[in-house]
Amino acid sequence: MLYYASRLTSQTGQGVFFALLVLVAGPGTGGALGLGSVMVAMTVAAIVLGPVGGAIVDRLGPRVALPVGALLRALAVGLALIVIARGEYAWIAAFGYSAASQIFSPAELALVSTIRRRRPAGAHASLFALQFGGQAIGAFLLAPALFWLGGTSGMLVGAFALFASVVALTTVLSARLPIAAVRHAARPRSARRFIPTLRFMPALRFITGEPQALYAVGLLAFVDVLSKCLVIAAPIYFQAELHLGRGQVVVLAAAVALGGLIGLGWSARFVSPRQSPLAMRLVLLAALLSIFALAPLGDELGSLTVSGASIDLGGIAGPIEAGSLAALPALLVLGMTLSMAPIIARSVLTSTAPAEQQGRVFAAEAVFSNVLAVPAVLLAALSTDIASGRATMMFIGIVGGAVFLMLEYHALRRRGWAAANPVPAPTVA
Repeated sequence: MLYYASRLTSQTGQGVFFALLVLVAGPGTGGALGLGSVMVAMTVAAIVLGPVGGAIVDRLGPRVALPVGALLRALAVGLALIVIARGEYAWIAAFGYSAASQIFSPAELALVSTIRRRRPAGAHASLFALQFGGQAIGAFLLAPALFWLGGTSGMLVGAFALFASVVALTTVLSARLPIAAVRHAARPRSARRFIPTLRFMPALRFITGEPQALYAVGLLAFVDVLSKCLVIAAPIYFQAELHLGRGQVVVLAAAVALGGLIGLGWSARFVSPRQSPLAMRLVLLAALLSIFALAPLGDELGSLTVSGASIDLGGIAGPIEAGSLAALPALLVLGMTLSMAPIIARSVLTSTAPAEQQGRVFAAEAVFSNVLAVPAVLLAALSTDIASGRATMMFIGIVGGAVFLMLEYHALRRRGWAAANPVPAPTVA
């Protein structure tokens, strides 16, 4: 329970802190530039420092690295007092927080192998649910209350108090975990090999050499890119191009949310490590099918043709007209895939990655996703602005299809190599 309590508290504090960054960086002069600099600073820190953070986690062991990362996060929020008064310097606070997260986040994920290694999907599902629940509580409930009580200073003090609580929770958790249960990498024999970045290659070799792990990393990267690109393209597609009203858009958003809840419950309850490889393929295919099902929608769906008879649904369907009615099944499936993909893929990494490499494996996955997300989001914005939201969604589907074929090809090659080079059975003397 301490593990999940620290997750909820940290995500709540993150929601408050992110709301503070948006409030401080946004309303001032050049608000879009200020918010952009905050996002760029966080992404740059994740890409540049992610490998180092993952190596440090494996060097210390997640049992020790988790409270260390929590302490660094609390210090980053506390040091934000120096720069947060001026919106143009909010990116410095964002960079510091993201840098500290490169130790905390992989350590948190690496501990799943200790807490629930036999059925890690349940633990990852809980982490996924607590992430969004905590951030919603922090951003939409606590942040406004703290701002009403003490302005931006009150929000910052509240965020620091939450992260200080995470330090206490993770310290107690670390003390209660048996030392032997969380083995970390062997201590280096030379001073040169102490440098964390020099020991990052084993994790990369594991990912590229293990078909299930590579499939999981590819699935996570694609779903991350998909969700971020949809945030750009979907509102324009449904409102400006399909001319759906607010009521219809709310219904569609509810379908995505319902699908997410169904996928979350299904993954936590029914997906085992043995079923995960097949589940990853089905989830990726379902995501592609839902995207391709959404793209052909158009204004002509204001009426449906049944057995040659045209039925106008515009006046009787209320907020759920034919255009949105046709999108509901696809969006329900899309919501399921967006929640199932990270749970199943991370459970695969937990089950397959060696214990002494888990921090670096999860860090490598995060770095890969961030590296791909930056140009993908820029291209999605450009495509939506120049062409249309429909074109962007079709492009996402085509890219996803290419990702599926490459992952399947690599898995097929590895299976063929394993069949041609069987491991000899050990001989008994």
